[in-house]
Amino acid sequence: MNSRSFKGNIMITFLLISVLALIIFSLFFMLSGKLKGSSAEALRTKALYIAEAGVHKAIWYLTTPSSQGGKGSAWRTGGLNEAFGEGSYTMMVASASQPQQILITSSGEVAGVVRTLQVKIGASSLPAAFDYALYNNGNLTVKGAVTIGGDVFANGNATIDKPAVINGNVYVPEGDTISGSGTYGNGGTMIDPPQMPYLDTSYYDGEISTARLQTSGDQTISDQNLTDQTIYVNGNVTVSNLTGTGKVVASGNITFSGDTSSPDISFISGNAVNISGANNINGSLIYGTNAINIGGTPRVQGSLLSASVKINGTPSVFGIVYAWQIGVEVGTANIYGSLVNPTSKTINGNVSIVYDPAYLPTTPPPGMTAGGYRIMQGSWKEL
Repeated sequence: MNSRSFKGNIMITFLLISVLALIIFSLFFMLSGKLKGSSAEALRTKALYIAEAGVHKAIWYLTTPSSQGGKGSAWRTGGLNEAFGEGSYTMMVASASQPQQILITSSGEVAGVVRTLQVKIGASSLPAAFDYALYNNGNLTVKGAVTIGGDVFANGNATIDKPAVINGNVYVPEGDTISGSGTYGNGGTMIDPPQMPYLDTSYYDGEISTARLQTSGDQTISDQNLTDQTIYVNGNVTVSNLTGTGKVVASGNITFSGDTSSPDISFISGNAVNISGANNINGSLIYGTNAINIGGTPRVQGSLLSASVKINGTPSVFGIVYAWQIGVEVGTANIYGSLVNPTSKTINGNVSIVYDPAYLPTTPPPGMTAGGYRIMQGSWKEL
């Protein structure tokens, strides 16, 4: 081999080595950049989760009295920093421009990366379950000629089949599913779903116990202005055309035989409340220990509370319908307000449920947990 060929081979080898080294170094820098980018994105995600933790801690402080480690509903802060996981969050809590609303700003920081969230929370007298046209504490199937105006929550799987129509969103807890051929909004899964409201029946049990102390006997009460009276009956009672303010408490059944047009009368039964015919029933509270039975074509307004609620005929119901044990059975009805059912349920009938806060009570019924604060829909944003 002559010297010229030898020099040429050396040059080619050098060029090949240079190109290979350039490729290796390029791949190294690309990989290094991707690793750095992946690490930075992981830190951004962690900072967001920490900021969300700060939001929920602020809500906990607001809803928990100082005697239990919280700070109470009047608490406000321009900046409270607490450690959390690998980083920390800083909470700012201020009154919003609207009454009963609070603005929470939370900044999460980890390894120098900061992300900031802002939400509005609102105070409500009722538990969050009553923010829905229908709250179902279990699996839910809706089919047939059912129309729901407003959002729906099922504490389990939700199936919406034709021809059912939900003019609102359907929500389920994380891990459960939404399916079916019917019409419904987007909705989706919830990490922190609303809980089934709890009713402490001690107040009602006490009133019924007082009724049992009276002389035994059924009564008919009609055409009276109660004028702040409480009428106790140790037996069954039939009522009609009552006005004024007061209470009717029976150890047995309460049966409506005519119109009762006062929105300031409470009816408490130790057994069942029976409403039928075409009566106009307007009471602040209708409580049946074992059952509320509605048939015919009445117009019923108030807070309906019972272990079991059965609605047949073609009534119109305005207010909250709440069952805590057995469930709500609805055949044909128009309901305006909010319905809360405690068990898995199939709704299949000519039923219309429309969420209407105008018919919700401004204060919770006796014994029902108050609403506290919750995040207002559409207020979540990253700053």
